[in-house]
Amino acid sequence: MYTHPGESAGYYLAMTVRERATRGTCKTQPPPARTGTVPVDLSCTPQELEQLQYGFVAQHMDDRWIVYATGRTIHFHRSWTGHWIASVTFTPEGPRHVARQATV
Repeated sequence: MYTHPGESAGYYLAMTVRERATRGTCKTQPPPARTGTVPVDLSCTPQELEQLQYGFVAQHMDDRWIVYATGRTIHFHRSWTGHWIASVTFTPEGPRHVARQATV
């Protein structure tokens, strides 16, 4: 495991021990009434999708995102305002999960 000079591996282990992020974990705003889509070309393994589905909640001022999942859809919000930024839905395709568009 790579660590920065002066930091122990235990620091990173502590960062990974957290609860699953959900829609109710933090105050978030719903998507606006009008959204659009943009093409994306994302692919991940089932294990990587599971990590994305676990989510992320900002713990420090420099952490700028709240990420949580509903099923195979990953939602991205700004941490300070809770504003919704985008959602990406992954679908199984062979041994991987892929996303072809993001809602923004």
